[in-house]
Amino acid sequence: MPILTDINLNALDLRDGAPLVIGRTQREAVAARAGALGRRRRLIQSAVGLATVAALAVGVGVLASSGTGPATNRFHAASPAASPTAQLHGTLTALPAGATAHLDIVGDGGTYQADADVNGSFVIDGIPPGTYEAKVTVDTPSADANLGSARTTHRSSVKLVAGDNQVTVPVN
Repeated sequence: MPILTDINLNALDLRDGAPLVIGRTQREAVAARAGALGRRRRLIQSAVGLATVAALAVGVGVLASSGTGPATNRFHAASPAASPTAQLHGTLTALPAGATAHLDIVGDGGTYQADADVNGSFVIDGIPPGTYEAKVTVDTPSADANLGSARTTHRSSVKLVAGDNQVTVPVN
């Protein structure tokens, strides 16, 4: 392969003799390409966002299903170490035999959930203090397998302070 050693180029040698004139056709082509690139960028951003949400959902699912024993009904919410948080724990009394119970609390500090164990006990950690709407949903199986189960819902307002908060909720 020959080596070129004596090449002297200046700016005039690299200049195109005919200046570029952009007409309507070129402007339309550029606009179409810009539109296509913009759609592609938005599609990629949406895909990245969806992948992030999916990864978080899988992570939460793994964390929620990784425990054993009585601690499986705990939900640990992430919060800054400097912010005081509340812990809500309690018991659902008069829970019918074989019934399952689920607790949702919703407020300015977010939404938190827990399932009660067979004794009706539940724990939710890491909740910012504040006032929340608490909803307890109880599913009681029927003695007749053909009838399914009965669902009852109990609602109340609960004010949580930093630290330990204990409640007893009658579900009859």
